[in-house]
Formats: sequence, C-alpha cells, structure tokens
Amino acid sequence: MHNVHLQQPPLAQYKCAIGYEFPWGHILERRVNQYVVWDFCLSQLLMHYLRVGKRLEDCQKQVFTALERTFDCTTRDLFALVGLSKAWQLCPSSSVGMFSQVAHFTAEQQAREWVVSELMAALPDIIACAQRIVAKTE
Repeated sequence: MHNVHLQQPPLAQYKCAIGYEFPWGHILERRVNQYVVWDFCLSQLLMHYLRVGKRLEDCQKQVFTALERTFDCTTRDLFALVGLSKAWQLCPSSSVGMFSQVAHFTAEQQAREWVVSELMAALPDIIACAQRIVAKTE
C-alpha cells in the first residue's frame, strides 16, 4: 500500500509555501493538486492559550466554533473538500494553524477577495472571542 505520509516529513508540504505576516500571526499558502490552501496561524492568540496551560487544540476548537457562528462557508467534513469545485471552504486546521481555507483553483481569485473583504474584517472579533473564553478559565 502506497502511503505518501510515510515517505515525507510532516512539514515537507510547506517546502514551497508562501507566507504572509500580520500583527496577529501569519498565513501560509500552499498548493495541493488542484487546490490552494491557506493555513491561518494566529500566533499571538496561541501564545495566550499556551501561557495559561491550554493546548493548540483548545485554541483551534474555540476559533473554529466562532468561525462557524460567523460564516456559512465552514465544514468539519474534510471529505467534502475532495469534491470541492469552483468554490472554497473554511475547515479545521492541522497541527500548523488555527484553521484553513481550501479553494479550488477555479475559485482562487474569489477566495482571495473574500478573505480581504470578509474574513479579515471579522478576524479581530473572532480572536477577541477566543481570548475572552480562555480568560474565563484563568
């Protein structure tokens, strides 16, 4: 049985990634077959969670729950991404980021425009919500 994950180190898929830095963290952009994947890494928020003894997974859950309340283009069903065509979805991330946006190459430009016009505008509130939740557990 052929297993790509056994033949490559976990971060090898990021070898040709492009990064975009922001005050709240960074976005890693990579291409996987016919998809463009943006991993949103909210490093400032993650550091806050780690300082109070929480884990990356705790932070990811809070952020994605806030995304689900805010946008209708989210999915937890990663198999739904396989058939994605002419569209994009937000999905839970791996061990690298808080969440990912997966876009079919035919929807790449629209996905980029949506990030700039919609997601970036909502991100400060999503981060603030996740910070308030962890502050309650301190």
